[in-house]
Amino acid sequence: MRSYTITEIWDIPIRVNTSLLIFLPLLAWLIGSGAQIELYAGFIEGFTGVGFQPGRLRAGTTPWVIGVAAAVGLFVSVTLHELGHSWVALRYDIEIESITLWILGGIAALKSLPKEWNREFWIAIAGPITSVLVAAVCYVGVLVLPGSFPVTRFVVGWLAITNVVLAVFNLLPAFPMDGGRIFRALLARSRPYGKATQLAARVGVVFALLFAVVGVLTFQLLLLLLAFFIYGAATTESRTVLLDELLEGITVDDVMTRDAP
Repeated sequence: MRSYTITEIWDIPIRVNTSLLIFLPLLAWLIGSGAQIELYAGFIEGFTGVGFQPGRLRAGTTPWVIGVAAAVGLFVSVTLHELGHSWVALRYDIEIESITLWILGGIAALKSLPKEWNREFWIAIAGPITSVLVAAVCYVGVLVLPGSFPVTRFVVGWLAITNVVLAVFNLLPAFPMDGGRIFRALLARSRPYGKATQLAARVGVVFALLFAVVGVLTFQLLLLLLAFFIYGAATTESRTVLLDELLEGITVDDVMTRDAP
């Protein structure tokens, strides 16, 4: 599917994939359909201690305003998550080709992947840390906003919970997600980079199979898409890293045929 550049931040193109343009209205409908607003309100009250009157949140077109605002806010949060990765990468003089938002979240495309374990560790963990910071800001926002703004309080509270979930989910050691890259970085402290990648990729494949099984049993299409993404990305990166190590130090001069007929 095609991606469209919508803006630039720190000279990094921010792109939106067509899959996201299709998914956003669906997400807005799921959030604002009305049936789940009371459930979310209970979660927010348990998380922040701030109560809501569900009747006011379900009145008129309010659920659809909530759905649209929450869906857009979620992908702003994902953008901030990816900018967290990018900010640390830029500190290490690693260029960022782009940040692409798509149906499963966001991808910050680095021009080169660091093989130093400490660099990869801090770049990978910066995303979840950013999500936790965004959640903290939203949490304070819920406490500070007056009760006369119930819709805003609800959306901000929902984003506080969602960013915590985003951080925790990304810390799963399912390579090539953030947690998987953190896992590889820690493995690379005492192992060759290629071997660390192989081990992390195997764990990623296990998680992909688990997501696929749960997705089939619960009819969750997103889990199935996530399973295919993790499986494909983990196996591809494992092969790429091993090929790079195999060819390291070899030049064209070493493999060329000098006396061609």
